[in-house]
Amino acid sequence: MTHSIKSQQEKDKSIIQMSAQFVHDISTPLAIIQILAQTLETYLPEVLLAHQRLRDQGGETVDIPSDQRELLESSAVKIKTLTQQVNQAAKDYWRKIDHQFDTHDSNELESAPRTTKFISLEQPLNILVAEDDPIHQKIAYRNLAGRHKIDIANNGREAVEYCQKKIYDLILMDLQMPIMDGQQAAIEIMRMQYNVPIIIGLTNKPLGSEKKQMLQQGFSAFIEKPLNLNELAELIEKLGIDNN
Repeated sequence: MTHSIKSQQEKDKSIIQMSAQFVHDISTPLAIIQILAQTLETYLPEVLLAHQRLRDQGGETVDIPSDQRELLESSAVKIKTLTQQVNQAAKDYWRKIDHQFDTHDSNELESAPRTTKFISLEQPLNILVAEDDPIHQKIAYRNLAGRHKIDIANNGREAVEYCQKKIYDLILMDLQMPIMDGQQAAIEIMRMQYNVPIIIGLTNKPLGSEKKQMLQQGFSAFIEKPLNLNELAELIEKLGIDNN
């Protein structure tokens, strides 16, 4: 009977992990589409205006019928809205998966997040993104660049080396990287006794019983990939509240 229960739990975990990977595989391309749609939404009016001015001046242009112009103007907004809705649904499902995964190890997961100071994304920050995937590097940079100073580390060893040379307010640390993974990198960074930054783990799978151990090793919290700026801001705000 005990063997049967254990076998079923292992099967459940396998299904949950496969489901989490499926959600991740959906969310990543959706995040890219959202970025492209937002860029189109931002610059399309200027492009159409420049096109019209060129026509008014007698320049050679491609004719854009009014109905196609209206379609162009509305398409970016519709695409961004649709991908946001689908991505949110995927992330909601992710959280259900993560909760279901946690139930297997519920006695091991209680641990308070660690923070060393209060920060806010409303203020300029020095941020290190430790991520080996070029797509997720671009998503993180696109979300954070402008207001903040961003450095990109391609693996955990590079992240440690960056921290030896520069003080960061926030580190976004992918957990699975070559050369040195995020968990080991966090341990190395926490050994530096000065100016310990807030470290938030980037993950594409439920953590289960690993979560407690990594919180004790220096992580303040975790967030799902691909990185979403609003979710990151809410998480950092919550960490500040919990720390007070």
